[in-house]
Amino acid sequence: MNKFTYLTPEEGPLPEKVRRAMSRDIWGLTEWEIKEACTRVEAGLKVLLGTKEPVTVSFAGMGEVQRRTLQALFEPGEEVLVVEAGVQGLQLSHAAQACGLEILALPIPWGRAVKVGEVENTLARWPKIKAVLLPAVEISTGALHPVQEIAGLCRSFEKMLVLDATGFIGSHASMIDAWSADCVLSASGPDIMAPPGAVFTAFSHRVREKMHKVFQADKSLWLDPGKIRLEEVSSHPLLHLLPALDEAVGMFMHQGLDQASQYPNALCLMARAGVEAIGLELLVQRDFARSLTSIKLPPGIDEKRLLQIARDDYCVVMSGGQGQLEGRTVRMGHAGCTSWKDVLAGLVALREAFLDCGGVSGSRDYLERAWMAYAHASDRKHL
Repeated sequence: MNKFTYLTPEEGPLPEKVRRAMSRDIWGLTEWEIKEACTRVEAGLKVLLGTKEPVTVSFAGMGEVQRRTLQALFEPGEEVLVVEAGVQGLQLSHAAQACGLEILALPIPWGRAVKVGEVENTLARWPKIKAVLLPAVEISTGALHPVQEIAGLCRSFEKMLVLDATGFIGSHASMIDAWSADCVLSASGPDIMAPPGAVFTAFSHRVREKMHKVFQADKSLWLDPGKIRLEEVSSHPLLHLLPALDEAVGMFMHQGLDQASQYPNALCLMARAGVEAIGLELLVQRDFARSLTSIKLPPGIDEKRLLQIARDDYCVVMSGGQGQLEGRTVRMGHAGCTSWKDVLAGLVALREAFLDCGGVSGSRDYLERAWMAYAHASDRKHL
């Protein structure tokens, strides 16, 4: 029986070390092991996020963490600017609306990154805006927003920046402190080679005081590794993820962030070259994320059937479109410990399933062209 290859932005392969750590009996962890693991996890997350401020971990879903964070940072009725270029932007809008905030949406065509000038013009026209809510990467499209430039813009306008860094951390260099971002949230997943179920939050010093009451109000939801008390963490719902997080973060620290972020870049260029060689169109032409590639399907191609063929006949699992792109795109994830072999398997499954659905592709060297792009980006010349 063939092994499934997972190439979705939400689900990706986990390193064998992380999988073994997940199977460990957590009741066998001693107090000093818990304390040391928490210390290592926080130190590693600080490096990944590019901050010296404390990092808080939560086991709640991203939506719940977003709502509680926005409730602590803003008063009902205050205005926030939300960049809506996909599902992640819409989720931020829904979270802000649930908190009673006045939302000024900046709609961007799906598949394109927001331009700095668009944000600047909006802030200039609406001076009452308190903050910009921005997803660094639109996982529904694969667009990469200019985070550093928008962070600088927020500083110049004296506005807060709330950043959803899911899909960004691990694949791109992050410098939260240097960018002066006030709040950064990121969920565990393929990007950092950790199982889903945890949300990481980092706050600037000026807003962390506002979050203190939230941390204290529900200690079962938030875990502050730097100020952990063993009697709290020993019964904390997040404890079962601790060994896996410890192993995954440790692998990043051992490999080095520069090398770790360059590998997804090579895989991304490999996937994009292969898709274009097959004859399919990329959704994001410029400013694309390294963690995933979105592929447009021609009219008449059934997205669900294509994905089903790829899964059943070639054991490759990919994702379909979301929101207004549902039924029109295929999303291929290639972050974390995804290998070049996985991406090649994904390209084979994509092309063959596309042909089975009535598509036409005359390319016979798409794998070779994909490999050449990977080899050039990674300086690897041989299989």
